[in-house]
Amino acid sequence: MTHLKLCLPIIFNFLFGISCLSQESNQENLQTLPLDPTVKYGKLDNGFTYYLKRNKNPEEKVILSLIVKAGYINEDKDQLQYAHLLEHLVAKQTRSYPNVSEYFSNAGGFKNAYTTGTYTFYKATIPSSDKKILNGSLHIFKEFAQGNEWNKESIATERAAVQGEMRTSNPYRRWRELSRKKELFQNSGNRMFNEKEHIENLQQYNHQALRRFYEDWYRPDLQAAVIVGDINVDSLEYEIIDLFSDLKNPPVPVPKQQIERIDKILNNKNQFSIVTDSIGSGIQLEIIRKRPNFDLEAKTEDDYKDMLLQQLYENVLSEKQKIFEVQYDSPFEYFDPDFKIDHYPGRYLKTSLMRLELREGNLEELNSSFRRGLIAWKQLHVGIQENDLIQAKKRVYQYYKDQRRKGSDFITQRLLKHFTDGKVAPGPHMEAKVASKILAQIELKDFHKFIKKYGDFSRNTHYIFYKGKNKDLPESELLKEWVKEVEKMPVEPFTKPNPAIKSLDDVANIPNNEAMVRAELSKNLVGVSTIILPNDVKVMLKPSNPISDQFVNSISIKAFRPIPAPLNKKREYLLGQVSPEVIQYSGAGSYNKFELESFMDDNNINLHLYADPEYQHINGEANEGNLTEFLNLLYLYFDQHRKDEKAFKAWKENKSKKLRGMGLRGSTEFTMDKIKTAWYPELSVLNIRDLRRLEMKEVFRAAKDNFSDIGGFTFIITGDFDKDKISKILINTLSKFPAHKKENLTRKKLIFPLEPIKENLEYKNTNQVYARLFFPVKAKRTIKTQIELQLLSKALHERIYERLRNGCYAPSARGHWVNTDTYAFEIVFDSALGNEDKLLQYAIEEFEELQRDGVDQEWLDIAIRKELNSYEARFSNFGYFNFWPNYLERKTVFEEDIVQEVLKYGTILEHFINLNDINNAVQQFMTQENYQEFLGYPENYKASNNLIINN
Repeated sequence: MTHLKLCLPIIFNFLFGISCLSQESNQENLQTLPLDPTVKYGKLDNGFTYYLKRNKNPEEKVILSLIVKAGYINEDKDQLQYAHLLEHLVAKQTRSYPNVSEYFSNAGGFKNAYTTGTYTFYKATIPSSDKKILNGSLHIFKEFAQGNEWNKESIATERAAVQGEMRTSNPYRRWRELSRKKELFQNSGNRMFNEKEHIENLQQYNHQALRRFYEDWYRPDLQAAVIVGDINVDSLEYEIIDLFSDLKNPPVPVPKQQIERIDKILNNKNQFSIVTDSIGSGIQLEIIRKRPNFDLEAKTEDDYKDMLLQQLYENVLSEKQKIFEVQYDSPFEYFDPDFKIDHYPGRYLKTSLMRLELREGNLEELNSSFRRGLIAWKQLHVGIQENDLIQAKKRVYQYYKDQRRKGSDFITQRLLKHFTDGKVAPGPHMEAKVASKILAQIELKDFHKFIKKYGDFSRNTHYIFYKGKNKDLPESELLKEWVKEVEKMPVEPFTKPNPAIKSLDDVANIPNNEAMVRAELSKNLVGVSTIILPNDVKVMLKPSNPISDQFVNSISIKAFRPIPAPLNKKREYLLGQVSPEVIQYSGAGSYNKFELESFMDDNNINLHLYADPEYQHINGEANEGNLTEFLNLLYLYFDQHRKDEKAFKAWKENKSKKLRGMGLRGSTEFTMDKIKTAWYPELSVLNIRDLRRLEMKEVFRAAKDNFSDIGGFTFIITGDFDKDKISKILINTLSKFPAHKKENLTRKKLIFPLEPIKENLEYKNTNQVYARLFFPVKAKRTIKTQIELQLLSKALHERIYERLRNGCYAPSARGHWVNTDTYAFEIVFDSALGNEDKLLQYAIEEFEELQRDGVDQEWLDIAIRKELNSYEARFSNFGYFNFWPNYLERKTVFEEDIVQEVLKYGTILEHFINLNDINNAVQQFMTQENYQEFLGYPENYKASNNLIINN
């Protein structure tokens, strides 16, 4: 084995490490902890490193990873964003595999990749049952590692995709992130490039610079393979040696890397910055306390002590901040003791961030809110007692104890950090033992010393003020004086005003009727039980097997009903929309929102009350042990509305931010409300003007009418549970909820406009175009027709994704029923301003080509196999993505039979769909006759074709 550097010292180190646990000398504490001995670790003569570990969680899966120890920090000025561009190109195709995604998809797996400041990561998850797939995957990863070429068309497509990925659905939040990084690092000695320079470098593409990065950094002495899963590590080791030994290092040594400096960031001084905010009109302050990141390169027991003190600090403060969360007028808007700074030097830092909303007006009011925040900071850091530390130790140790049950993804990340940062990755049993020993040695005085050194705001703290255009702030010298005043001020620890809620049994006071409620119960062939309660409530139950240990005994609760208000009374209908949200924001009974949220956290319960333009919703999670408490909480919200002026004011302020585009946006779905109102003008959707006019009295008066009982709700209960046991609980409890029959609880008869529409819409806080194109057509909802339409939607998606990647990061196409007899193909993409017409042209061309050419037999065979596997695999498992909740809701809404589609879908798909059927469906259903185009632009942007409608 001439290519392998044997690692016998690791075995010795492991045995030595175990023996050292009982010794206390400083020398042993400085001994590097050994790598997990169950990991097959080696380094080839060319420097290529590998980690192989057998792990059967999840079963019959293998995770393959390739790590390249190069990222954004390795870019020269003419290579900005080229590390990211290379990641796209490498993961897309290799010499022997022109479509990598298709290979893994056809193999029943998937792949992804990402780029960081210091490394690039490629990953694939595949089934372990087929040796041929594993061998093919290894060859792909070898070709990832070195020797690829890409044509101009592929490079142009991925350049555009990278630019698309850099866009965000919340540009204000992105601006805040970039402003924060600029202020924190601009005088640190680290390179700083603004986002405009990155985009310009992609646009002014330099092929030689891309090749230089690839040849400099994609070399075996900077690469590692990590393979974890259901594998034979011994035989796989020989395959790795055979495959990767012929990778060549360039004749030049590893180029000098950019140095990440933190000495100027952690200089024991405070900094003050003022940033003008062009969107926000008030004054906000971010207090950022910086400290070293002891987690990054932990190698020895002494390192582990610093790391564990850091984890205890974050844990204690996370618990203590809950004290302030039980009030609507908290002295701070947000606090995170472990705030991540996403920038290259940021990985060497740990930060605590507190965000304050400062009072406007005179200097005294500004100072008062400033001082209130700093006093709260001090209160978080004082009064920490022995019991606080003991409880934190238990929580931290539980994390290390639980590592023993973690899956292959978790193990992969540990081994990645071992390679990239040199952080040790001992076996989980040994690490838990080391953690237990060190935690036992940490005393309260050690913890107080850590807090004093790394938690006070007298040094290494950056104060960043964001102010509206016309707002004034005092000079930094006065601000420094304010800080010093609070620094010298003695403060008392803030005590929690109310004890934690133990149970809601007595508080909810659900009527106790000993007699068993008679309910209509039926069970169908696919295992769905339906219960009709006497109070006009339907309950549907479908137990499934948990996909992993994480979902054992987990129950998902989904309920919905039409908004119980007539469409023609818009004000009343709007109040029916906002009622669930206001009720939950206000709390219930004698408990405010924060106390009930804390109760949910303590009991592993989740409950979300909300409404969309058509339905009121109850979404939640519980388990068999706490389902009764979940129902107590739900009853409390319906039965004991809590009128609280502070809560209502806080809700309006929070809602106003969202309507102004300053809230969280996880996707482009926020665009749909305006499209729905374009389709259905009779629907009411809350806007800022409506919000300003809302008064608490009328909201709670309306809540009494339309959100104080559960009549008309359909509950869908899925997950891992005993059906008989859960049925009894649900029948006896939900039947005692208030429920009244209402005239307006039938689904609103909305008439979809089957006609051409072209409309430009306007959205706040955007800097790009959001396009949604619809191709609606009349269709009968037979199972065969639904299958044909589903396959055609997938064919359209493949075309759209491939073509529109040249301008958009994640274009997509799909299809859905917009009404009982109307199906719409939908194309979704975002675009840089000014580029939307080109992407629209691409989208229409792809639709027309599919309409003209149809699909071929090879595509259909693969598509049927994928759809069959995807559809049937979801029937019996409950986990992250669940089939039954949405399926049962859809069938209920459309008043369709639950059984037939499940029983017949696979049979029809496999045996009764042929090429002629699909291409006839193309001609029948793919039409532009009623083409609808909705383009969402930034507020006040002058679009080229149509006028933007008013907000």
